[in-house]
Amino acid sequence: MNWVRTAAGGCLAQRGFGPARSDVLVVVLHGDGAGRVSYHRITARQVVERLPGVAAVALVRPGYQDGEGRPSDGDRATRGPANVALLAEGIAALRARTGARRVVAIGHSGGASAIVGLLERHPGTLDGAVLLACSCGGAARRVAQVRGNPTVVAYTGANDTGSPPALAAAYVDALRARGISARFTAVPAAEHNTVVEAIWQTDLAGVLAGMLR
Repeated sequence: MNWVRTAAGGCLAQRGFGPARSDVLVVVLHGDGAGRVSYHRITARQVVERLPGVAAVALVRPGYQDGEGRPSDGDRATRGPANVALLAEGIAALRARTGARRVVAIGHSGGASAIVGLLERHPGTLDGAVLLACSCGGAARRVAQVRGNPTVVAYTGANDTGSPPALAAAYVDALRARGISARFTAVPAAEHNTVVEAIWQTDLAGVLAGMLR
């Protein structure tokens, strides 16, 4: 199935991996950029290879097209409330479709920022979040709006000049000050894009398994 339709009638392109039904679901969001997007499918496939029994979905953010040109509804030029709401509705539909009890999202760059928006505006959508190369702007202000108690882990390449490690580290520090379970790791030698593959040399598989229990 190449689409997920929301209760409000929106439509997002997606590609699923692993079982169609599972107690646990990982949703992977790509970053910003021009053209079609499909690289996040690699991460979704790696999740099901490392964590048997887990369902994973590479979800196309609002306004983007997948590798075959299938578009998601929404406007790619904004990360505003309407796009965040569409993502929340899409993830809720995926939770219902798979029967998942717990849902964790992995987001790279702009996808990580979209997850931060979900944590702020749509509590309960996610049980956990993995932020890769996140700029996480305005950390203290954004954390003040996070409700619930999601588990958040952030990984940024130590050599990332686009989203320097200090940005995600500050966001994690602000979460922890609020009593939210959060952790930051600077991935040695990784840069803004290479962190997507480099995370598998860290403890990510174990961290995901813990979040999904």
